[in-house]
Amino acid sequence: MQWLEAVDTVQIVGLDPEGDWEIGEKVDEIFSLSNVRPDSTKNIISAAMVGDEVVGGVYAGWTQDYEASEEQNDLVMVFSFDVAVHPDYRGSQMIGIKLIEDTIRYYQNWIADYDWTAYIKADVINPRLVNILQRRFGFETKERIGDHVYMVRQ
Repeated sequence: MQWLEAVDTVQIVGLDPEGDWEIGEKVDEIFSLSNVRPDSTKNIISAAMVGDEVVGGVYAGWTQDYEASEEQNDLVMVFSFDVAVHPDYRGSQMIGIKLIEDTIRYYQNWIADYDWTAYIKADVINPRLVNILQRRFGFETKERIGDHVYMVRQ
């Protein structure tokens, strides 16, 4: 029953990489422990907290889709993100789902504020997450290469 208590106390907090460096270091540790390596276009945008403990986080970033921008004769941006949750907090606690929901809200607010044409692109390495992203969040599979599933959502 301990995980039920954790679900009620999970808070997703936005991070300022400059000011929240201690929390950022903890998020980095969780990413390393999870073997998730965000690329250089991404920064930490949020952390999952249970009390004062960092239990997960999100790296995210924007890049331009040059091919689509040229085809549409307009700027088309791609939002991508990586999620990691500490192994002790994975599973039925739904912390990863809460982080994804918060990240999608972040994306939606950003494109509304800047009036961008954009889409989300995800490189999914967790096979269970593929079905969750499809059913719960409306992602579509675009390509499978080895253990990676590339998915998109408008």
